[in-house]
Amino acid sequence: MYLTSGPDKQQITISRTYSFSLKCIVTDSYGDQATSNILSVHVSGGALAKQSSQTFAIAVQVPEKVELSGNFPNPFNPNTTIKFGLPEDGYVQLNIYSMNGQKVRTLIDGHISKGYHQINWDGTNESGQPVSGGLYFYELRAGKKRLLKKMLLVK
Repeated sequence: MYLTSGPDKQQITISRTYSFSLKCIVTDSYGDQATSNILSVHVSGGALAKQSSQTFAIAVQVPEKVELSGNFPNPFNPNTTIKFGLPEDGYVQLNIYSMNGQKVRTLIDGHISKGYHQINWDGTNESGQPVSGGLYFYELRAGKKRLLKKMLLVK
């Protein structure tokens, strides 16, 4: 059995008879799991007969433009989830700023694949120390796009 990836899908090919079940969980490079926004799982090939080849393709929903959703919950204490969507693979930064414009934490700084993603913020700074309650901003930079939203940490 092996896994291959291509544009808009992941493919698993089984070259001999296996007894198995398939549970679709998509995990990104940050360890966050997505079970929603998976449009479908396609199964092609015959039944699990000897010497048959089975192919499973997972279609991933891709937005038309860069999207940044409101965090949930908002207000929050101590954790919140930030969701965003990318129309293409690329370099992404997701930063948290205080009301004074001081950078509090970088949640993402690297290459991210296209599709919908989510990341949790636990209300801590770069040193892992809890930040004080108040208004914070989160900024997503992807390509030439810069999107900004606000959130409220209540203590």
